[in-house]
Amino acid sequence: MRSERSRAAILNAFFSLVMDGRQPSSSEIAAKAGVTQRTLFNQFPDVSALVSAAVDRQVAHLEELLPEATTIDSYVDGLARIYDEIAAVRWAVVTHLDGRPELATGLKRVRTVVRARLSRLVDDVDAAEIATDPITWKLLREQLGLSKRAAADVMRRTLQSLKAGPKSTRPVRAGS
Repeated sequence: MRSERSRAAILNAFFSLVMDGRQPSSSEIAAKAGVTQRTLFNQFPDVSALVSAAVDRQVAHLEELLPEATTIDSYVDGLARIYDEIAAVRWAVVTHLDGRPELATGLKRVRTVVRARLSRLVDDVDAAEIATDPITWKLLREQLGLSKRAAADVMRRTLQSLKAGPKSTRPVRAGS
C-alpha cells in the first residue's frame, strides 16, 4: 500500500513540475513527492520509465475524459468542460517532446482516439483536429481572452463549417 502511495506521489510530483514548465530532475521530483531518490528509483528504474508511466496514466485519464462524438454540440460542450485542464497538459507535452519518445507515443495514442471521434462528425479530420486541439483552446482562452462559452462557440462554428463545406484536396502553403 505504501508503495502505491509513493508511486502515485511521484507521478503527481512529476506532473506538477512539468505543468510549471520545467523538465525536472530526479532529485526535484523526489523532493516534491516527499520521498527519497532511492524510493523514486525503486519505483521507476530510470527517468524514462517514470515518463512512460506518467504518459500511460495521463493517456488513460484523457481517454476517460474525452467526450463521445454524437453531435457537434455535445462534443464541443464536453471539450469545454475539460479543456482548461487538458490544455495545460497538452502544452507541457508539446513543449517537452525533445528527446522523449514516450511523450510522442502518448500523444499519438490520444490523437488516434480524437481523430476517430472527429471522423464521426466531419470529413476533414485534419482541420477539425487543429480546430479542436487543446492548444487551440489555450490560444482562444488566453491569447484572445475568450470566455469558456465564447471559445466553445468558436470551435462549434468551425466544426459546423467543416461539416457543411467541401474538404480541401490541396494544402494551402504560406505565400500562395
